[in-house]
Amino acid sequence: MKKLALGVVGLLVSCGSMGGVKVDLSGLQVLDLSSQQVMLNAVNAARATPRNCKNPGGGTTALPAAPAVQLNSKLTLAAQYHAQDMARNQFLAHQGSKGDLTADRIRASGYGFAEAGENLSVVKTSTSLTLQKTVEASIQEWLNSTNGHCQTLMDADFRELGVGFAENASSTDRYYWVQVFGKPAN
Repeated sequence: MKKLALGVVGLLVSCGSMGGVKVDLSGLQVLDLSSQQVMLNAVNAARATPRNCKNPGGGTTALPAAPAVQLNSKLTLAAQYHAQDMARNQFLAHQGSKGDLTADRIRASGYGFAEAGENLSVVKTSTSLTLQKTVEASIQEWLNSTNGHCQTLMDADFRELGVGFAENASSTDRYYWVQVFGKPAN
């Protein structure tokens, strides 16, 4: 039997919340488009159903179904940079290993945003899993989270999504996913 555990972190960013750390995204290798599509399909399937998202202080917030999001290559760069940083340095947090924040990574990608959100997950396992299994585990954990992940995933203002994925095969904190949601500035 495969042991699977998951850690998640979620964050909402407004355009006024800027960190100010310079991020270099040059030469970054992103997840292939068909693999990004696996996460996009799971996100849009989740958004198509009304949800009762758990609140941090208890209770739930009823959210209607949200419109589908589309992939955005700039947001994907921001997500991939952070997924690789977390896998390489074995941590799970919105602040990167060099002090960069979600807004710093989004700005470095050239994406102009009015609102953005970020969901992070790490799938902890000692065995190899298919990409689909890691997506399913992450989506389920975000939907069941009490820390705002469900609200981020279901936010109807978000129109675009970037997807980052990285693996650290030498650790039980093995598969790292980053979702960066965006509402364009204009």
